[in-house]
Amino acid sequence: MALREGRFSGSNVHSLAESTVRNSLSFVASTFREHDRPNPTRDEDGELSRLLSRQFRAFKNDDPNPIQQKALPIGVLSEIAKRQTTETERAISQLAIGAFFF
Repeated sequence: MALREGRFSGSNVHSLAESTVRNSLSFVASTFREHDRPNPTRDEDGELSRLLSRQFRAFKNDDPNPIQQKALPIGVLSEIAKRQTTETERAISQLAIGAFFF
């Protein structure tokens, strides 16, 4: 599938994830609905096309697992809080600590 292979993307994109392909097709279907046309991704019974559901499942199975990222240690925040010498550093410290908890 050209969309999955990234043929319409930049040269640095090798393959698109299942969720990206699904969202792109959703936008196409919404354009059809806006112009009073039937949804091309649905069967006569209103369910997602069997072909598309199988295709999405295959894409999801082929997608690489998400890469887990390590959490920021609390020691980093305490060091940022200790090194407040200017108003800019104080503002950065407050924003970083606030962002950590949200």
